[in-house]
Amino acid sequence: MKVLVCGTNYGSTYLRALLPANDSVSLNGILSKGSQRSRQYAESLSVAHFTAAAQLDPNQFDIACVAVAGEAGQQLAAELLQMGLHVIIEHPVSEAQSTRLLALAQQQDRPRQLFVNAHFADLQAPSLFLQSLQQAASQYPLVHLSIDVNLRTIYSALDIIGRIWGSLDHFEVLPLRPADQANPAAFEVLGLRAGPFMAHLLVQNYSSPQDDGSATLLNHRISACFQHGNLLLAETTGPVVWYPTITSMPQDAWSSYLPIDMSNNNLASLQTQRDTANLNVIYRMVKAIKKKQPPAEQQPDYLKSLAKVWDKVLVGLQQ
Repeated sequence: MKVLVCGTNYGSTYLRALLPANDSVSLNGILSKGSQRSRQYAESLSVAHFTAAAQLDPNQFDIACVAVAGEAGQQLAAELLQMGLHVIIEHPVSEAQSTRLLALAQQQDRPRQLFVNAHFADLQAPSLFLQSLQQAASQYPLVHLSIDVNLRTIYSALDIIGRIWGSLDHFEVLPLRPADQANPAAFEVLGLRAGPFMAHLLVQNYSSPQDDGSATLLNHRISACFQHGNLLLAETTGPVVWYPTITSMPQDAWSSYLPIDMSNNNLASLQTQRDTANLNVIYRMVKAIKKKQPPAEQQPDYLKSLAKVWDKVLVGLQQ
């Protein structure tokens, strides 16, 4: 499968992921605004460089990775779907845009695959958290979830919740601000309710003026409560630990926590994880193209529900 990478800021992680080329996927071009850096990337990697979708020959590509933020990225994704390419677009995507892009993907003579890359569930620590939660839930039901995020990680955290639940179809978003608090607070708490189950979402409701991450105090912190213990993802990069309840183990064997993953991450290892996660998304796209069936977390109904709940959370933060 021949891949087009759109954008070279965050898109650089896709470029790293695709090198060296292998039998199933290969980098075949870069589309950008035309910066010197982008031109140098294309030259150094010996691939074609484009500055507009109209310059493309769609027969030269199978998959486009659109690492372009906001409305510009969504418009580009729409153009590429209409040209007949399968598209991986970066999160977040609103319900309206998700519905629009999924409709375009299905309009072709040969339906295209559309993936929204929420990314973080595929990193090492969150992935291990999800595996450990499934194991814990096989013994006793999940009782409660607490999720701490910032404004930029809401969508990806909701994706993690969706993977835990298998769906976000029936989740309601409930603002829990005290009646005497007129304005949004620095830290807002929202309820996420699905039937009798209630989860709590704590949102760091501010960012730095340039939104460069310098004011970020929370990324992904998730606590899952069970009758026999609590599973904690301390942050996006871990660690993941299990705190068994006193009654769940013999007294002579009980300890305050059992480490599942206590690895010490640095920026280099995190970059490698991110590159690997993005390569794995491309591999899953290839598999979906061949089988004509996306994985559960990329099913159209799942993507629409995820976008819908994300929209509701944003509204809830301002009410």
